[in-house]
Amino acid sequence: MYVANSEPAIWHRGEDRAVVAMFYDIPSRCGARCAESKLHDMHAGYKTALNLLLTILSGVNYISYAAGEHESALSISYEKLVIDNEIIGSTKQAARGIEVTSESIALEVIKGVGWGENFLSESHTLQYLRDEIFHTKNATTHTYEVWKEKGRKDTQERQKEKVNKS
Repeated sequence: MYVANSEPAIWHRGEDRAVVAMFYDIPSRCGARCAESKLHDMHAGYKTALNLLLTILSGVNYISYAAGEHESALSISYEKLVIDNEIIGSTKQAARGIEVTSESIALEVIKGVGWGENFLSESHTLQYLRDEIFHTKNATTHTYEVWKEKGRKDTQERQKEKVNKS
């Protein structure tokens, strides 16, 4: 019997394995339930992002079948592999959360800078900022005008260029 990989009924498939593995203090492995889409389109993007998010949040240590796959792992796209790698990175960072320790909070820096002032020039801010912000390598983060000047390339075009350059 064929069951689509990303249906809600089996989204928790990795969570049960991760919970048991955590109980026994052993690593866990699970597939990320790739997209059924046949194309590198919005369907592939949102299904992959949702499936990776749920798998990573479940606490699985090793994720197989996680990137570049279409049609329930029957085909591969190198362009999608590049995008999925970024989805994995940003999702892992989001799941990790923000470090909250006496060192990261830095009450002494807050007292020193003062209320309503700027923390961006503080070395402490620069040190922790690098770890807390995910830096995209694939998305366009500039304005529409700059994107237009650079040739109005969509995500797939940019990733295809990146793949062909390698």
